[in-house]
Amino acid sequence: MESLRTATVVVASNRKIATDSIHSLLESQPDIEVVGQAADNPSAVKLVQTLMPNVLVLDFIATDGSIETIQMIKSQSPSTAIVVVSANAEEGYIADVMQAGARACILNEFISDELVFAVRQALAGHRFLGSVLATPAIDAYMQKRNFTATVDCEALTGREREILYLTAQGYKNAEIAQHLFISRRTVEVHRAHIIRKLGLCNYASLIRYAMERQTSSEATLQPVLD
Repeated sequence: MESLRTATVVVASNRKIATDSIHSLLESQPDIEVVGQAADNPSAVKLVQTLMPNVLVLDFIATDGSIETIQMIKSQSPSTAIVVVSANAEEGYIADVMQAGARACILNEFISDELVFAVRQALAGHRFLGSVLATPAIDAYMQKRNFTATVDCEALTGREREILYLTAQGYKNAEIAQHLFISRRTVEVHRAHIIRKLGLCNYASLIRYAMERQTSSEATLQPVLD
């Protein structure tokens, strides 16, 4: 039987209870290995530089220096995905964290529910915001920081462009399925592919992107529809 590929993780936290909790949670996964721990920002930077892990889980109650730490780590080890566990749910801070280079951010009170999923999303190259953060953080990320998708919609297939266009028009999944003579499940799969290709966070950010793109560049977004 083929063995699972092991993802390496470094945990950085100035709270021992958090370090122990995160370590235990991640080590319980058969394909994740915690290869190092750091207790402060400088140690986290040095450890990542030495070990080059797949993921850094960064958990600090005090946010001073966290943005600079993320930027430094991304410059020294760009392949390391950063997952931030935050005690600060303020929109501007979350937007700054994501803009600095973090792939995922969750609140520390939801570690047990969301951390493993956040790590897996980061490993897959996707952005993830915890459920409580999703709406305000995306608003801050998109509007206050003038976020643009990392991949233009021209990278989408013809069917994906059709679904993006209809999404911008306000059509629901069932209506799009009926219009394109495909199943609702197929629409959902295409939308998931669109979100991944455009580097978006979730369905809400897809709707916002589609509407903004429709307004600013309708000729590029609009496919040939009957």
